[in-house]
Amino acid sequence: MRPRLALLLTLSLTAMVLGGNARAADVVMKLGSITINDIQHAFCDKLEAELEQRSGGRIDVQVFPAGQLGSIQRQIEGLQFGTQEAFVSPPGFFTGIAPELQVADAPGLFRNMDDAHRIVTHPLFREPFLRAPEGAGIVGAGIFIHGPHVIATVPAVRSLADLRGKKIRVLASELESALAARLGMTGVPMGFGEVLPALQQGTIDGVRTNMGVMTGMKFYDTTKHVVLTHAGMIAVGVWYSKFWLDALPADLRELVVSTTAALEGWATEEAKKREAAALEIWRDHGVNFVELPLPEQAAMFDQLRPLGDQYLGKGGATKQMYEALKAAASASRTDG
Repeated sequence: MRPRLALLLTLSLTAMVLGGNARAADVVMKLGSITINDIQHAFCDKLEAELEQRSGGRIDVQVFPAGQLGSIQRQIEGLQFGTQEAFVSPPGFFTGIAPELQVADAPGLFRNMDDAHRIVTHPLFREPFLRAPEGAGIVGAGIFIHGPHVIATVPAVRSLADLRGKKIRVLASELESALAARLGMTGVPMGFGEVLPALQQGTIDGVRTNMGVMTGMKFYDTTKHVVLTHAGMIAVGVWYSKFWLDALPADLRELVVSTTAALEGWATEEAKKREAAALEIWRDHGVNFVELPLPEQAAMFDQLRPLGDQYLGKGGATKQMYEALKAAASASRTDG
């Protein structure tokens, strides 16, 4: 073969290969989260890699952490209207469209992260829970455990008693506000993106959330005191626009749903590692930790647990979901 002809054939084959690799994806999936450098962000990155690999590049996943796609409410609306395809977020923020989703915040129910994961992923709870917002145009496809609640404050705190009278950021639900009141605090509902500036400006004294959530945004430079209450767990849901999901080819729709579900176990295990690492980071930054004596923690659990029945057992869909959660707790512990 002549050198010139060989060169032309080589260039032609190279162009064909590059052209095939550069083929545009069949669909684009914008995947948002409010946090950054935590397990929610890590899950987004993991899901991106898995979906793009498993779909052979037919799905182009674009990850937007730290509220780049807007506030929590804006991203929820984006799912409903089909302008955003996916959102990773705790379910408590969806209570405006599906009040029963607040049951995942039930206090005093979960023993630890493994126990919580077994409960929320048990079919008795997982399936009806993830279906709850479908009537509002949102489909849940996965759930995992972010970690236990703690209370981080700017003012010095050395015991539960020191929290009395403090203004603490909570989620916008009756249950969260009641929990704060039961511990003598004033609950201040607030979007997560507003919390750090509010702490720095003295608008609030502290925040009830998870260590991992705060670590990525370096809360430890502002909140130098943390009470390790562990009175509840933060669950995280993976939510899709029903409009977008229904419009996908059947094989891609199944791939999105099954891949999301398959990552639930990985996510909780990764969250456990990050929780331990976060504690060390905060200690390295001179944060004071308050670990409750076992009798005091047990008394706190006994004090908070009835709030579940009071606020989640009122009736309707929320009561049904709460009963499903308790049934899953009983079944998962029996099965285990």
